[in-house]
Amino acid sequence: RRMILRFTPEEGATYKLYLALNPEGRGAELLPPPRSGLVDGATITGLKPEVPLYLYLTATRDKKESPPSAPYRLVTHDNFAEK
Repeated sequence: RRMILRFTPEEGATYKLYLALNPEGRGAELLPPPRSGLVDGATITGLKPEVPLYLYLTATRDKKESPPSAPYRLVTHDNFAEK
């Protein structure tokens, strides 16, 4: 499954997206950025359907990574379950 990432970027910052299976972020894994880079409107693919996922965004500026954002809960759905 896939999603389109929407956020307001800050000039001069680069971004990382982390994925966890719990809202506390324990065990969060860094997602590889799409070919276009992690920018507003980027498509994130490979997400498991019907599983609650929690996404965290960080910004890096002057070689310092920000604390993670508040978690964003996402559940993708398989619209073609009866293929």
